[in-house]
Amino acid sequence: MNLRFGLGALALCIALAGCVKKGDVAERTPVADLGAYGQAAVAVEVPDKVKDSQKHQQSLTNALAERLRKKGFDIVASDAATLLVKVKVTDVDEGSSLAAGLSAGGDAKVAMSVDLFAQKENNKSLGAFDVTGNSKSNGSTSINGVNTKAIEDRAGTAMEAAADQIADFLEAHRKK
Repeated sequence: MNLRFGLGALALCIALAGCVKKGDVAERTPVADLGAYGQAAVAVEVPDKVKDSQKHQQSLTNALAERLRKKGFDIVASDAATLLVKVKVTDVDEGSSLAAGLSAGGDAKVAMSVDLFAQKENNKSLGAFDVTGNSKSNGSTSINGVNTKAIEDRAGTAMEAAADQIADFLEAHRKK
């Protein structure tokens, strides 16, 4: 009995250790059923004060469009969309290359506010939520003892994690 309990506890610890939370979603205003809104357009705003803001705006737009497409949304131009997903990046913490290189954290974090609008219904609000994303990962790779996270685009990875959070949240609100 004690051996089974010990093995079960060990398996649980291993399973929990393998889970890395890549972000979070907090609803600001309740999100409506999005089942009737199949054609989506994405509008992303990244403040100019953010390093590489244009690059981040384009990569976040592309990442979010790709993830929404995989969730069953048709990505169209904004004038043809039934749903407008408006994303505003509110904070970017690039992390630390030195800490990442030494495997001592250094992960990037991003925060965004997302507003949903019914394009064909006079831009009626369909809800709003806040999203965070980070560049944490379960494993790492090193070359000559230096963690390769020191040279990767950690902010881009955090933005992709936030795009995953947004797409998953929108899919959960489609009752079709």
